[in-house]
Amino acid sequence: RSCTDVDQCLQCHCSTRCSKGLCLYNGQCDKGWFALGCQYNDLATIQGVSITAGQGRSSYFLEDNKDQTCDDYVADVTVSWNREYMLTWVRLVMKEI
Repeated sequence: RSCTDVDQCLQCHCSTRCSKGLCLYNGQCDKGWFALGCQYNDLATIQGVSITAGQGRSSYFLEDNKDQTCDDYVADVTVSWNREYMLTWVRLVMKEI
Protein backbone atom coordinates (compact mmCIF):
# COMPACT_ATOMS: atom_id res chain seq x y z
CA ARG A 1 0.00 0.00 0.00
CA SER A 2 1.42 3.38 -0.95
CA CYS A 3 1.28 6.41 1.30
CA THR A 4 -0.60 9.38 -0.19
CA ASP A 5 -1.49 11.63 2.77
CA VAL A 6 1.69 13.56 3.57
CA ASP A 7 0.76 13.92 7.26
CA GLN A 8 0.43 10.14 7.53
CA CYS A 9 3.58 9.44 5.48
CA LEU A 10 5.98 11.60 7.51
CA GLN A 11 6.83 11.43 11.19
CA CYS A 12 6.74 14.77 13.00
CA HIS A 13 10.14 15.77 14.43
CA CYS A 14 9.26 19.44 15.00
CA SER A 15 9.35 21.49 18.19
CA THR A 16 5.75 22.44 17.33
CA ARG A 17 2.94 20.58 15.61
CA CYS A 18 3.27 19.53 11.96
CA SER A 19 1.03 19.98 8.95
CA LYS A 20 1.69 18.76 5.41
CA GLY A 21 5.27 17.90 6.33
CA LEU A 22 6.10 21.36 7.70
CA CYS A 23 6.60 22.65 11.24
CA LEU A 24 3.79 25.00 12.29
CA TYR A 25 4.13 28.35 14.07
CA ASN A 26 7.78 28.91 13.06
CA GLY A 27 8.74 25.67 14.77
CA GLN A 28 12.22 24.24 14.39
CA CYS A 29 13.35 20.67 13.93
CA ASP A 30 13.86 18.68 17.13
CA LYS A 31 17.50 18.17 18.15
CA GLY A 32 19.11 15.63 15.88
CA TRP A 33 16.70 16.15 12.95
CA PHE A 34 17.03 18.42 9.92
CA ALA A 35 15.88 19.30 6.37
CA LEU A 36 12.41 19.61 4.89
CA GLY A 37 9.84 18.22 7.29
CA CYS A 38 12.64 17.36 9.74
CA GLN A 39 12.80 13.91 8.17
CA TYR A 40 16.55 13.35 8.24
CA ASN A 41 18.31 12.11 11.38
CA ASP A 42 21.69 13.69 12.15
CA LEU A 43 23.88 10.70 12.98
CA ALA A 44 26.65 13.00 14.23
CA THR A 45 24.57 14.02 17.25
CA ILE A 46 22.90 10.78 18.33
CA GLN A 47 23.70 8.78 21.44
CA GLY A 48 26.38 6.17 20.80
CA VAL A 49 28.42 8.17 18.29
CA SER A 50 32.15 8.73 18.70
CA ILE A 51 33.77 11.56 16.71
CA THR A 52 37.52 12.04 16.71
CA ALA A 53 39.30 14.85 14.90
CA GLY A 54 42.91 14.19 13.95
CA GLN A 55 45.95 15.63 15.70
CA GLY A 56 44.11 15.84 19.03
CA ARG A 57 41.83 18.63 17.79
CA SER A 58 38.36 19.21 19.25
CA SER A 59 35.40 17.90 17.24
CA TYR A 60 32.87 20.44 18.61
CA PHE A 61 32.57 22.12 15.20
CA LEU A 62 31.21 18.91 13.68
CA GLU A 63 28.29 18.77 16.09
CA ASP A 64 26.90 22.33 16.15
CA ASN A 65 24.83 22.11 12.92
CA LYS A 66 26.40 25.31 11.57
CA ASP A 67 27.99 24.98 8.13
CA GLN A 68 30.14 28.08 8.70
CA THR A 69 31.86 26.67 11.83
CA CYS A 70 35.23 25.34 10.79
CA ASP A 71 38.66 24.27 12.03
CA ASP A 72 41.27 24.95 9.37
CA TYR A 73 43.78 22.60 10.98
CA VAL A 74 41.85 19.31 10.95
CA ALA A 75 43.13 16.93 8.29
CA ASP A 76 41.13 13.83 9.21
CA VAL A 77 37.98 12.90 11.10
CA THR A 78 36.78 9.48 12.29
CA VAL A 79 33.12 8.84 13.07
CA SER A 80 31.96 5.54 14.60
CA TRP A 81 28.70 4.30 16.04
CA ASN A 82 27.84 1.57 18.54
CA ARG A 83 25.50 -0.07 16.01
CA GLU A 84 25.04 -0.32 12.25
CA TYR A 85 23.06 2.22 10.22
CA MET A 86 21.98 1.96 6.61
CA LEU A 87 23.02 5.23 4.98
CA THR A 88 21.03 6.38 1.97
CA TRP A 89 23.15 9.50 1.52
CA VAL A 90 25.81 11.49 3.35
CA ARG A 91 26.16 15.26 3.50
CA LEU A 92 29.63 16.71 4.11
CA VAL A 93 30.42 20.42 4.17
CA MET A 94 34.03 21.32 3.46
CA LYS A 95 35.79 24.58 2.87
CA GLU A 96 38.10 23.07 0.27
CA ILE A 97 39.61 19.71 -0.56
